[in-house]
Amino acid sequence: MGTILYKYFKTKLLDVVPRRHRLLLYMDVDILVGGPIARVLAAVRPFANGEGKAHVVGIAERNHWHGGFAILRRDAHDPATTSAPCLEAWGREILKDHGNSDQVALRRAVESGSCVYAPLQGGLFGWPTGTSIRAREYSVLNHF
Repeated sequence: MGTILYKYFKTKLLDVVPRRHRLLLYMDVDILVGGPIARVLAAVRPFANGEGKAHVVGIAERNHWHGGFAILRRDAHDPATTSAPCLEAWGREILKDHGNSDQVALRRAVESGSCVYAPLQGGLFGWPTGTSIRAREYSVLNHF
């Protein structure tokens, strides 16, 4: 299974974080905040308020979902909108070992219909370049 096994534990966040926390924000260590995180929180407010049927809000890049950033939700009033079904499907796909890619596993969970994954809107995510770093121009979320 190689390095994919540690990525599997992302799918267990709802089991690890105390139940009193209804919303969880997960970021891999190589995603750095370069602007007001309040912009991200404002962008996900409808999801946080239980609007829509998404299980997870995350980042879409390069034609696949990024597994390194996610807003997860618990919802006792509407279990269909909790993130649990998506995380379970993603975990099953990770354990199938998709070449050590949690993104491929996440894409397959979405394609199976078991996971409704909504993209973070508003141009809040970016890939810093040498030029943007020298100019000190960053997105709110930056993947290094």
